Amino acid sequence: MMRVRLNMVLALYVSALSTEAQSPSGFSIAGTVLDPHQAGVFHAKVTLKRTDGSDVQITSADSTGAFRFERVPPGNYEVRIEREGFKSSVSRVRVGNQAPRALNIMLSLAEVRQEVTVDAELAKVSTNTSDNLDTVTMNRDSLDNLPIFDQDYIATMSRFLDASSVGTNGVTLVVDGVEATRAGVSASAIQEVKINQDPYSAEYPRPGKGRIEIITKPGSSEYHGTFNLVFRDYHLNARDPFALTRPPEQRRIFEGSLTGPLGDGNKTSFLISGNREEEDSQATVFALGPAGQIRQTAANPQRSTELGGSLNRQIGENNLISIRGIYTDRTIRNQGVGGFTLPEAGANFEDREDIIYFNHRGLLTKRLLNQFRFLVARQHTPVKSISPLPRIVVLGSFTGGGAQADRLQTENHIAFNEILSWTGRKHTIRTGINVPDISRRGLDDNTNTGGTYTFSTLQDYSQARPFSLLRQSGNGHVVFIEKVVGGFFQYEFRVLPNLSISAGVRYDWQNYFQDNNNVAPRLSFAYAPGKARKTVVRGGGGFFYDRTGPSPIFDLIRYEGQRLLQYLITNPMFPDSVTVGPTSVARLDPNVQIPYLIQYGTSVEHQLGKSTVLTAGYTGIRGVHLFRSRD
Repeated sequence: MMRVRLNMVLALYVSALSTEAQSPSGFSIAGTVLDPHQAGVFHAKVTLKRTDGSDVQITSADSTGAFRFERVPPGNYEVRIEREGFKSSVSRVRVGNQAPRALNIMLSLAEVRQEVTVDAELAKVSTNTSDNLDTVTMNRDSLDNLPIFDQDYIATMSRFLDASSVGTNGVTLVVDGVEATRAGVSASAIQEVKINQDPYSAEYPRPGKGRIEIITKPGSSEYHGTFNLVFRDYHLNARDPFALTRPPEQRRIFEGSLTGPLGDGNKTSFLISGNREEEDSQATVFALGPAGQIRQTAANPQRSTELGGSLNRQIGENNLISIRGIYTDRTIRNQGVGGFTLPEAGANFEDREDIIYFNHRGLLTKRLLNQFRFLVARQHTPVKSISPLPRIVVLGSFTGGGAQADRLQTENHIAFNEILSWTGRKHTIRTGINVPDISRRGLDDNTNTGGTYTFSTLQDYSQARPFSLLRQSGNGHVVFIEKVVGGFFQYEFRVLPNLSISAGVRYDWQNYFQDNNNVAPRLSFAYAPGKARKTVVRGGGGFFYDRTGPSPIFDLIRYEGQRLLQYLITNPMFPDSVTVGPTSVARLDPNVQIPYLIQYGTSVEHQLGKSTVLTAGYTGIRGVHLFRSRD
């Protein structure tokens, strides 16, 4: 697969414009800007001032919250941190005959005020390798003000992903630094959503446009709450042309969050969020049966509940721990009904998941930051057919009988990250272990035990002449352990004040595959020619290895030829509960290799004015050893 893309984007950004005072000699001042959750505050405006109030240099924090001022002469200074949604912070620092120790600055959430302000911060091009401007970022204000359908931020942001960068197992969702299957908090508890931030980072297995990163709201030292209500009723709907009457449908969404301190001090805070969705929808059936047209509606109610809560505790000046619990439950009745499918061929679906997160972030030394994140989860997903009868499919006419969809899937898994970050005058090193999944997965597959009969026409159905029968028999119970492990090392070097280079390497491994040489190098740079530094040239490239997810492994185990037998019988009797035929067998090629992408690209960012940045970019993607299934 080879894909080349040429994009030119003219965008307005709201951020901080940088002016840098140059000094022939001096030392560097470096530090990290953190939120109350000990997560880095991206794009915080950092101003270095003299004690008389005059500005010396202005920069912004990168994606990890890190910032650096170069060539600062000896003297007394103030470092001022500003970021929308947080209280401003001022720290005093003295530069003597050696570089001062790295600063570790934690911001508090800003107060909520009933007023409308116009943000005057402007865009700025930067030579930090992680500050690329061809990102898609939605902060809390954007999430509040944009008309996002049903507050489904993930579905909205997914439209900005690149399909060629998405892995076999789907979109990579990263919540507070840990891979997850869902956001885990209600819509109002999300602080920021972003795509394509630092696309060649070795920390992640997929490219920037193959993952969605979500940052949740931290706890607060003051009480804040949000409540949202979404209500839709069928009286405002247009009539469905396939329904005889307008079906009575209604949708209700109740969502909110509350955060604040616990106790008398400011060291402990909490966050509670909840989301309840109730959808009373109707499935419209327009089919053709032996007696003529079938036009009817069937209730298709759906319910979804998500509750979450977290506790955050500051330990000393340099450590913060947080624990978050999540409960989710979803039900769908008459799943699959509608169109040619009659109500009798529907199924009832349920999904229950419980998740616990643990997060610790703290300084081990003045320059060494440790981040440990741990997740444990349990999921239980049964599907039950409404009718136990065999499934009847008459092509182009109707689907009746039973759904033959009975199954139970379970999962108990853990995931964790351990990351160390060291920051020097011109160097930043990040290294760590990513374990996105160690899980015990189970499946009780009772689908098609009664069989699915397929007929070409209504006449064949009336004469009991199906052309195929798909049926399963045997043991559909499968349990296996899935292991997915990764590790990375990344080195960022500011060669010159206007040139930065980031080089890294990543290794990914998963069991059930014998391909163990999945080493993925990554490289990127950012260069600003000239003294004005209004133009930044970026470039990079890297290898990105894929992984399969559990579905192919389930197939390999249950369809190995002895456990669960799947028969496809042509021209069977109807009904037929005896005839068998050749069984389907799934095999893994012994020489299979894990697929990988080679992504490379370059871009130019130019500051046209105080509020305008022009970005032109070229990206090439090539897929190698892609998975395929042959029958």
